[in-house]
Amino acid sequence: WMKRPAAAVLGRVAKRPASGWSMADVQRAQIFVTGKVQGVYYRDTTKLMGDRLGLSGAAWNLADGRVEILAEGPQEKLKEMVEWCWKGPDGAREVGLENSLTAKRKVTDVQVTYEEAQGGLPSPFSNAGRK
Repeated sequence: WMKRPAAAVLGRVAKRPASGWSMADVQRAQIFVTGKVQGVYYRDTTKLMGDRLGLSGAAWNLADGRVEILAEGPQEKLKEMVEWCWKGPDGAREVGLENSLTAKRKVTDVQVTYEEAQGGLPSPFSNAGRK
């Protein structure tokens, strides 16, 4: 397994502001994505999008075929992530990945719950495998 530098794929990676975020600005989102989202680079592209948005978090494949995403950051950036989650092949292209598998992506539902940030999530964003 080789880790590709995100900057090489994205061209530019968003960084957190030097001053950081105050905890008052940060929320946690738990996102469940349903559809053809396993075996199509969904977690890999979620990691790239999370890095681009400067979020902390991880994405897992679930046994029931869904992908779970746990992310923390400013609410505005979390909402961008949720909007991106609805995208099929266009979402993969948006972060610089396009192939025959990403072309098969099809999102049928995205459920999100917001709560107070708890910290402790990977930064940069992680493709965390199976849960």
